[in-house]
Amino acid sequence: MLDNALLFTTSSINLLFVFIQILIGFREEQVLHYLILLFIGVFFPFYVGYIRGAIVTDSIIERLRGWVYLIAGVCTYISFFLRWIESFAEWGLLFYLILLMFGFILTRKFIQLMLKALGVQLELSDKYALCGTGGAASVITFFGIYFIPDLRMLRAGLFENLFAAFPMLNFQVLLMVAFFILERTSRNLISYSEEFAVIEFSNEKDRNHPMSAFVMGVDVFFVGMMSNVKVQNFFLGALIAEMVGLMLEQRFPPISSMILLISTIAYLVALVIFLRQKELDLSRASKIQKLKKRDLRKLFR
Repeated sequence: MLDNALLFTTSSINLLFVFIQILIGFREEQVLHYLILLFIGVFFPFYVGYIRGAIVTDSIIERLRGWVYLIAGVCTYISFFLRWIESFAEWGLLFYLILLMFGFILTRKFIQLMLKALGVQLELSDKYALCGTGGAASVITFFGIYFIPDLRMLRAGLFENLFAAFPMLNFQVLLMVAFFILERTSRNLISYSEEFAVIEFSNEKDRNHPMSAFVMGVDVFFVGMMSNVKVQNFFLGALIAEMVGLMLEQRFPPISSMILLISTIAYLVALVIFLRQKELDLSRASKIQKLKKRDLRKLFR
């Protein structure tokens, strides 16, 4: 049922996207943006929900993760379309956030309905996997909306020089690193049986609160980032360098640009190390939480 519904929905959305673009006309600067959003909102949900969920793993959770990406992608495309309407252009980010929030409320209700219809009870790790997927979908859709405008500014020469573009490039690289960490960690959390969480809920009621999905999504990111000491060190170092670079941006632009370049390289190194791991040590985050302060030095050996 989920497989047929996903195939029908992705096909229908693809045709709808094309029809809308024909109606409003393709602008040169829209084509690449449209292709990226099509990948985010149609092809990637199809890969996760159908290819991985139905064919490779035969997993209900993977199928549901495909729906999370699909709904987030549709909300993003609507936001993208509104940005090209002159009267809505200034409110593009606000519309995106409202639509994304509405999309995840809809996703939550849809998942609850499907689980009830299928008679499936989620394990705790599966809930975290779905929340982490929601975080990954938010990050990649945000990247899709703002990467192309930033790239267009770079091509149009709106920056004084390449160094002036480093803050923008650094932020886009950070988004991509966050996406890959969230996506792979969420995938690995499906049916995971060991202890892994960083943020503890005081009771089951707090864990089931609607806003807890955001907390659990953030937790998934920390679990993935802390799965490898090198990834942790490079990412935290890059984050600190980014903050320093941004603070110096107004008064010392050249120094700021060099620091942001170093930060970007460190993010990329952290991503390469993370992706090259054959297996993620998802239990490492909970181990760190339990260590006493005097034992923290062991984590960085």
